[in-house]
Amino acid sequence: MVWSPLHAMQAYMHTLQLCKDNCKNSVILEPKSMEFISALAAGNQAKLMVDISSVGISPLTLALAVAAKQTGGLLLCIRSHLQTLQETKTHLENFHLCDVVELKLGNPSEVVKQYENIDFAVVDSRVVEGCSVSLFFALDASMNPDGSSVVVVNNIVGSHGGRGHHGRSYAQVVRGLRRRGLSL
Repeated sequence: MVWSPLHAMQAYMHTLQLCKDNCKNSVILEPKSMEFISALAAGNQAKLMVDISSVGISPLTLALAVAAKQTGGLLLCIRSHLQTLQETKTHLENFHLCDVVELKLGNPSEVVKQYENIDFAVVDSRVVEGCSVSLFFALDASMNPDGSSVVVVNNIVGSHGGRGHHGRSYAQVVRGLRRRGLSL
């Protein structure tokens, strides 16, 4: 994958404008890291992006949708509850981003297995806790074989009450699984 500064800048600016236009009237958009994630995905020219979340829509969902629009890619939003899937659809329609998004209902571990060559994934750590390590295995098997994929795990700090994977990165969790004899 070749870095595209133009795609990165355009996705960053589009995401920033989206937030500027909508932050006043919406609790959905919090401009903390969404511009960076959008620029990172678009700059890497990600074509297949995955958003696995326990909520209907998050700032990172919007960031990835903007990146998908920029790269001509697809954002796959996986939700395990019908209500959160419907909320996601409604919000994406309001932001005119539905044309680059595919919504899937089901167990994230099972849905991810249906795809290959995922370039970029954002995973809500609250979903990981519900799926156990099976989601890590499914993601690892579905990523680009050339090692160019990016996985972002959000909501790590404070989401596990001091147990489990609290405060560790995706790579640290995967290394820990391997040390226990579980291979990805």
